[in-house]
Amino acid sequence: MFEKELPKMKINGVEYPYKFDICVLEKVQQKYDDVIQFEYGIRGMIPAFKDGVLDLKETRWTVPNIDMTCNGIVWMIQEGLEISGSEEKAPDAKAIKRQDDYTITDLAKIVFEGYQSCFLSRTSRTKKAESRK
Repeated sequence: MFEKELPKMKINGVEYPYKFDICVLEKVQQKYDDVIQFEYGIRGMIPAFKDGVLDLKETRWTVPNIDMTCNGIVWMIQEGLEISGSEEKAPDAKAIKRQDDYTITDLAKIVFEGYQSCFLSRTSRTKKAESRK
């Protein structure tokens, strides 16, 4: 199904494959109704709008939403395990919150990059990755 191996993350000494795809995006939509609010949450963004347009001068930044971020990680690991055909059980949100391998910012970055991949074509993702080098 996949031409390359899924990325992995280590949670409390156990390595898990993960993937954010449209199946995960659907879980986000079912739980939070609005995927854009989820994006704001995992980015730690408190948007301000002026005349219906995002006002970057008034928009504030804070800690990423812990619930959204940890649920995103759980769903990504569940999807990675399912894709890889593993019988292993994914950690729950409480286990993610108790782990000490990643900061909330690290976790939110992983979730955001996966989330973003649902909206960018493979070509766009490749160009973006190459521009970081």
